[in-house]
Amino acid sequence: MNNALIEQKIGLKKSERPGREITLDQSITGNQNVSIKVGTVDDKNKPSTIFLCTTCWVGITEKGSGDEFGRRISSEYKKELYSIYKKDLNKILQESKYFPFQEDNIYVCDYPENIAYNNKRCFTSIELNLHTANCLHNRTKNYPFKNMGDTELFDEVVKIAKVIASSELLSGKNKKFTIHKRKKE
Repeated sequence: MNNALIEQKIGLKKSERPGREITLDQSITGNQNVSIKVGTVDDKNKPSTIFLCTTCWVGITEKGSGDEFGRRISSEYKKELYSIYKKDLNKILQESKYFPFQEDNIYVCDYPENIAYNNKRCFTSIELNLHTANCLHNRTKNYPFKNMGDTELFDEVVKIAKVIASSELLSGKNKKFTIHKRKKE
């Protein structure tokens, strides 16, 4: 007896993975020096949260050594990372009908405490978790997270990803830091 027949006889349903993760191509984001994944761990047909994970390697153009230099340059890097959320994403998130809970979003940056510790590139990840309109109690529609068919939510996430990728820091316009896709070229 095959598995499908056995499952049907005992009332089991084949379970599908509820979430979805999509790696955005550099042709979509417009930035070849960062990797961006978007997705949800919730039910992809009506997710309550969507994540964007951006990763890259950072180099420092300014030369220096010592603890004071390391603290200063790391502090400047931290300010640049957080300005992506506070400045670059502020308007799009305030106006978004798909992500109406701006005060509840979670923005986390992970990088070494001292990015100048070994004169090599340091890995950085930026994760943004957005609460969707599917969390609204008075909603009239559920928004699925799909990149084909009903793509409203996915399209809005792509807009946000493009803003992140085109930020001054990640697009390479900041003269103190260089952004790379790999540790070594």
